[in-house]
Amino acid sequence: MSLLEDRYKFKVYIDCEEDDGAQISTISKKLRKAMDMAKTLVILKTRNSDQSSWVSWETGYFDNKDNDHIGVLFLNKDRLTQDEIDKSYVHQEYLKDYEEIYVDELVNFVAKGKAEIIRARNE
Repeated sequence: MSLLEDRYKFKVYIDCEEDDGAQISTISKKLRKAMDMAKTLVILKTRNSDQSSWVSWETGYFDNKDNDHIGVLFLNKDRLTQDEIDKSYVHQEYLKDYEEIYVDELVNFVAKGKAEIIRARNE
């Protein structure tokens, strides 16, 4: 996540790097703590995140917070067509409720939420 940390100076928590081998209960406690402190949740949309059972749990937890600010980050260099976006949400239709953002929009999106921590999922 050097793009987010180095270029944009965002504080990023990635559980698969920091909690490798930890018990699920330990990971979920750390995730809740990180999300309780966060102002913004950015869901990194990848093929791996599509298969993750954590994404729906994290999104649901964060969405129930006060002051939530959630976006779905697409890493594509070019904008996706609506058909491509719809296909990317198969089995994750709930993500359509949140703002779609691209890398060039990330700083402005985070600034709207005055984020200190961004949650990224990279399996």
